[in-house]
Amino acid sequence: MNLGIARPSVLDNVQWLYVPEPQYPFYRIGSFSNAVPSLAPAGKSSLYVEVAANSTASDAEVVASVRQFLREHGWLQHDSQVEVEQIRHIRYGYVVFDRHYFGSRQTVLDYLSAAGVASRGRYGSWMYASMEDAMWDGYTFAQGR
Repeated sequence: MNLGIARPSVLDNVQWLYVPEPQYPFYRIGSFSNAVPSLAPAGKSSLYVEVAANSTASDAEVVASVRQFLREHGWLQHDSQVEVEQIRHIRYGYVVFDRHYFGSRQTVLDYLSAAGVASRGRYGSWMYASMEDAMWDGYTFAQGR
C-alpha cells in the first residue's frame, strides 16, 4: 500500500518501522520521504506499507488498520490528510527458495560469468539481500574485489 499524507515527517523521521502486532495485517511501514525528502512534495510525506502474502485481510481491512495505526501514534489526525492511497498486489516480492534453488542459481550465474556478464545485487545475484548489501556488492565489484 502506498500513501501520500498531507503533513511532514510522518513516523517522526523514522525511515521504516516493523510492526509485530497481531491486530495489524501489515508487518512493516516506512516513509520514503523521511529517507529522501524529495520523494514527497514539501510539507508532505510518502509512506509504504507491506502486508504478507498469506494475510487474510481484505484491502479495506488493510486500509482501515493502517489509518488506525497512524491515528493511534499521532501521525494522522483526520482521514482528510490522506491525499493518496494505492493498494498494490505484487505477486513476487522476494526471492523464493525451493529445493532446486542453489543448483539452478549457480548454473545461471556460471553461464552469465562465462558470457562476461557480472550479475550483481539483490536481483542480479538471485538472493535475498538488503539495499545496503546490494550497494556493497556494487562497490566491491567496482573496486575489483
